[in-house]
Amino acid sequence: MLNFKEFLLEGGAAGHMAHPFDLLTVKTGKDLLKFFEKAAKSLSKKPAAVKIDGINASVKLITNEDGSKEFALDRGSNKKEDIEGVTIEKLSQRFPEGHGMIEIGKTVLTIFNKALPIIVAELKKLGLYDNPNLFLNIEYVRGSTNVVGYSNNFIAIHGVNKFYNVKSPIKKTVGRASKEIAYNKNALLSLVDKLSKIAKPFNFNVVHSVIAQPLSKVNFADILNQNLTFKYSPDHTETKTMKAWLDKCGNPRNKKIRLTDGKMVDALNKQVYLKVLAGDTLNEFIDPNSIETAVCGTIIMHATRLLGSRLLNSLKSELGNVSDQEGVVLRDRTISTIPVKITGEFIVRGMESAFRKW
Repeated sequence: MLNFKEFLLEGGAAGHMAHPFDLLTVKTGKDLLKFFEKAAKSLSKKPAAVKIDGINASVKLITNEDGSKEFALDRGSNKKEDIEGVTIEKLSQRFPEGHGMIEIGKTVLTIFNKALPIIVAELKKLGLYDNPNLFLNIEYVRGSTNVVGYSNNFIAIHGVNKFYNVKSPIKKTVGRASKEIAYNKNALLSLVDKLSKIAKPFNFNVVHSVIAQPLSKVNFADILNQNLTFKYSPDHTETKTMKAWLDKCGNPRNKKIRLTDGKMVDALNKQVYLKVLAGDTLNEFIDPNSIETAVCGTIIMHATRLLGSRLLNSLKSELGNVSDQEGVVLRDRTISTIPVKITGEFIVRGMESAFRKW
């Protein structure tokens, strides 16, 4: 049975990939530190995929009324257009004028449809040929599509995902979620090779994943020993080491905090995190009953940022320093049953994304 809490949907059908603090096993600050210690060991032995800072899109193969096959986008909503598949002809119906997905969809679908006659065997091996509930989870990169700039245009095919119906425990409505499934890796590599040849005239390359390799050993000691001071009120401050704060705090993943203006926001909120970290007086903008939760939210996010950055600085890839990218995707079932993204500084840098304005 699927756990709704592990499918955080935002944007494309592939949804939001979990941060370490999103994991159900990370219940406390101590658990978060254990995650990073295990991740460091895993990344020193097993290569991970670089998390590309592109636009997520989901491509599936549909069967038209006349029996012909065609590729389509699916943003993972319950809209009829997504369920049936957004073909090239339907892009302007699905997205408003000026929306970035129109241009992206035209490029991606043109390349995939042009390649269709020569990739039928691969699609069948991947299970995609006759199953519109399966889709290719892809990332579209054209120059500076989001925050990170790239010298080449490319489409990264991360893997195969499958749609599921999931009932919201709060609203009791049924939505669509997806998860990555096992697939024939040789078939996917063959698909990537054939698509790449078709994509070249469009000034695009097609890749499966960019591998991050260990560059140096990881040591978190200096991060854990640094002092952090919080100003609860004009006459009350509290200072502890990062390790001491992590030992004290639970993970307020699903909690809300109340601001002094009455607004309720998530405890793991970037704007609140930046204000607290900047030394703003807590009781001037946070309700007194929410201050401790806000402090722990800040600690969890700050530790995720700093420990993640240290991990990324220990890795290299053909794109250069991994710390200059969005991060890496950890796929190690001894640590997590679902893929986890380690982003470091991108937790803050990602707020710059121009695409979020659409």
